Amino acid sequence: MALGAAIIPFIGQNFGAGKIDRIRSGLKTAYLFSIIYGIIIFILFYVFSRYLAVVFSRNDEVLRYITLYLVIVSIGYGFQGISRIVCQGFNALNKPLYSFFLNFMRFFIFYVAFSYIGSKYLGLIGIFIGICTANLLSGIIAIILITIHLKRYTALYER
Repeated sequence: MALGAAIIPFIGQNFGAGKIDRIRSGLKTAYLFSIIYGIIIFILFYVFSRYLAVVFSRNDEVLRYITLYLVIVSIGYGFQGISRIVCQGFNALNKPLYSFFLNFMRFFIFYVAFSYIGSKYLGLIGIFIGICTANLLSGIIAIILITIHLKRYTALYER
């Protein structure tokens, strides 16, 4: 999503100017855009996933799983976008380790753990639910982490 890369100069410039409230406002707008984008993609996949799946296979079982994948995983796309936006935001705030931590957590901890647990209880569909859950949770954690950091910066600039 290009929005993540576009947020870097916006945050960097406003951080350098000490305009933390403007960063918060920009992030909220970016979050809203990501959620709306995610909802639109979910609706499109919900309506058209069967037609998209036919591009890959004509086997009924494969079609069923491709359709389920597109619908279930797309539920978390908005929050995956938020996670990416926040990661770029941390890079702009000169906190690349936080960006690394969020990406590492989403991919190697949440994806693996939730997919493994999901597969144990629900098979392949459980893996899809695990991926969706990983995206939702990583987006929520990303918002919390950057909010905490921006509060710290606000306190520093108010001194």
